[in-house]
Amino acid sequence: MAKGRTKAKSPKAPVTPDIGFNSPHDWLEYNVLPALAEFSETPQRASAIRFAKAAWHLHDRLWHQRGKPNREKFVAGLFAACPDLARVRDLADAGKHHQLDRPSVTLAGIAGAEGGGTSESCGPFGMTSSMDRGSLAFVDNNGSRYDLHTMFRQVVRFWQSEIKK
Repeated sequence: MAKGRTKAKSPKAPVTPDIGFNSPHDWLEYNVLPALAEFSETPQRASAIRFAKAAWHLHDRLWHQRGKPNREKFVAGLFAACPDLARVRDLADAGKHHQLDRPSVTLAGIAGAEGGGTSESCGPFGMTSSMDRGSLAFVDNNGSRYDLHTMFRQVVRFWQSEIKK
């Protein structure tokens, strides 16, 4: 065999490991919702990426459950029903890859302040405390901003209704 060449690998049948999440509902319940709770409590870029990865990967489990229809049409239908899901995919991909080369990418960046912790204030009725929600936003390549808290809740509502179909 010539130097630098490798032997062609024979095709292998796909493997479906049993990792304990056997349905889209399980994935939502044990991965997506906890990731949303983490982001809500600690709204930081890292927790936003973790949510996006969990939320985006739910589409693959649903695709399998529905008999693996044409993937391109399936994903296009999801994005038509929930445009925020397309933004979540961009965010999930950006959390994995340094550079995104898909023509459909709209993510320019995440802007705003991270949150977390509580703030306390003294007013006429005594001390009050509140969660620091931060101001993180998805910024698209046109300069439009989408509040991550709102976007993520919308994606969860979409998944909750979609997996019931």
